Amino acid sequence: MASTPIGLVSAVSLLVVLLFTACNTSISVGNVDISPGVQPRMSSSQVADRVAEAIRASEEQLGRALGPAAIDQMTATTADQVSTLEPTAPDLDVPASTIVWVVRAHGTFVGLHRPVADAPTSETGYFVIRDADGTTLATGFP
Repeated sequence: MASTPIGLVSAVSLLVVLLFTACNTSISVGNVDISPGVQPRMSSSQVADRVAEAIRASEEQLGRALGPAAIDQMTATTADQVSTLEPTAPDLDVPASTIVWVVRAHGTFVGLHRPVADAPTSETGYFVIRDADGTTLATGFP
């Protein structure tokens, strides 16, 4: 019976580790709050995964990371309360009772201007994510 060469096993193991690391969207998470009466569908870890993906996309768009990604605060609340948590967020085009996650984070935030070289950037920013489907309703930075 032929055995698998050690070098091939090591190469396959390394590839698995690299793929896991590249696909892992873990991000450190600070405080998690849920407003009274709010029952979110998404878990805080699902929201954190969305935020990590968005920050990683900004890093790819910019071609570098501005700093390590981390979530400082995430709060599940209703859309009509977003401005109390994030005063610079725009008015959301959703019913006031819509459950959303307001997330304040560190990482790479890139403005929507083109070309990317001229876009404003920041190491801190926020996301407003609709709880029902994970859609980002707003993102920005100071």
